[in-house]
Amino acid sequence: MKVRWTIFLFLCGFAMLSYVQRTSLGVAAQNIMPDLHLSQMQIGWLNAAFATCYALAQLPGGILGQRFGARITYTVVGLVGLVATLATPLAPVVLAGTALFIALLAAQGLLGFSQGPVFPMVAAVSQTWFPQRQWAMTNGTISLAMNIGGAMTAPFIVILTGHYGWQGALLWIAVPAVLLTAA
Repeated sequence: MKVRWTIFLFLCGFAMLSYVQRTSLGVAAQNIMPDLHLSQMQIGWLNAAFATCYALAQLPGGILGQRFGARITYTVVGLVGLVATLATPLAPVVLAGTALFIALLAAQGLLGFSQGPVFPMVAAVSQTWFPQRQWAMTNGTISLAMNIGGAMTAPFIVILTGHYGWQGALLWIAVPAVLLTAA
């Protein structure tokens, strides 16, 4: 019983973190655009790279999750998502111009691929660890966690940007990713 609810908290954590990771670029865009000389269209392309890769990764991510299990899948999701999260603020340190934009596209695409399996696996883990009468509650609460993650991203990124700049703010997002994946 205790293990079930610990697993449930991890699912909530991954759901929340995935929405923080996916929305942080959009929130920080007003600071990123002038600093990296990106247009609003290019920011749109970065968001599209995430969304496209996310959609394409859901079915194979769910299949791989069933094949390898939730523990391995979420560990891989966490590690790949961490790399993608770190790549966005660190790429401008070593790249510029077209190479930088391609690296940012790749980072956002990688983030999308890493998050594709998250929600198919939520359903599978809920089915495995919870009785059928609790599936709606677990999935609903996990959906609440992801929406809380999305809602808290804007003020979180704005505050962190004020203290550490946009790159520092995006680097701080890596901290919960490291902790959650390690746990």
